[in-house]
This record gives sequence, structure tokens and C-alpha cells, in this order.
Amino acid sequence: MALSWMGRASLLLRAGNPMIEGHSAFYTLHPALAGRADFPDLAGLAADRALFLRVGTEDRHFPAEAVRPAFADLRAIAAAAGGVADCALFAGPHLCPRSIQDEAARFLRDHL
Repeated sequence: MALSWMGRASLLLRAGNPMIEGHSAFYTLHPALAGRADFPDLAGLAADRALFLRVGTEDRHFPAEAVRPAFADLRAIAAAAGGVADCALFAGPHLCPRSIQDEAARFLRDHL
């Protein structure tokens, strides 16, 4: 399960994106990993199981243009692995509103 945390690295690690200035900057310190796997690839390691991902359309850390292709990647990886990737954008910023918490709880109830 991931809430407000997914995107293609090449679209996130750009000037002006808070990801390269904040607590997630550690990712850029692992060039061996960064050169071999993108965020959807890493999440896809668990794609034989059910994955639930939500990101807000107005998330300043994970912009929708970086999230949409990452979600597409994860859906393809999950389909190949026999898993389920329930990935969606919701209207809102970098937060986890009650409606998304309810969706997550239903997802967990259905898949655990």
C-alpha cells in the first residue's frame, strides 16, 4: 500500500520538484540502484500480491504527469505477475483524506 508516493524517477527528479530538496533526496545517493530500477520496478517486486496506490492530482511532490506512467507500469507488472495493482489518482493535494482511508480499508479487507 502506498499513499501519495509513486512516480517515474525521471519525471520526479527535476529542478523545482521538492523531491530532490527534501527527505526523499536519499534516493539520488544510490546510483547503482537508481540506474537499474525505477520506482515502479521496485514496487513491482511485490506485484504478485495486491497493491493499492493513491496519489492526489494536486500533489506537489508527486505530480500527476509522473504518476500516470508509473501506475501504467505497475499495472503491467502486476498483470504479468498474476497480482492486482489498484492504482488511482484522487482529486486533492499530498494528503490522505478520509475517503481514501476508507478505500484502503476496503482494499485490505478484500485482499488480506
